[in-house]
Amino acid sequence: MKMTEETNRVQEALRQVDAAADEAWKALARQTVLDLSLTKAEFTADDVWLTGLAEPREPRALGPVIVGLSNEGYIEQTGRFVKTIRKPRGGSPIIVWRRKVAG
Repeated sequence: MKMTEETNRVQEALRQVDAAADEAWKALARQTVLDLSLTKAEFTADDVWLTGLAEPREPRALGPVIVGLSNEGYIEQTGRFVKTIRKPRGGSPIIVWRRKVAG
């Protein structure tokens, strides 16, 4: 599969998950990620869940929230990955994020 096809597939999946997520939950998740980016130099989706954010019907809904904040320039990938501690993900690698510094 070509990279653009894979990128398009991933973007479509993110759109579908985002469209199905509750707007109030997305707003709370967004604020939780922003708050976390101010209190931790680096963080992962696991850290977001550890704040006590209620899990939505579709746990993947956090992905579009984080990607959206990245696209808006609030956070960025560090280039590092760590293994998740969440059992449903089975120790798979997840992105380490940080607040994006203006400039």
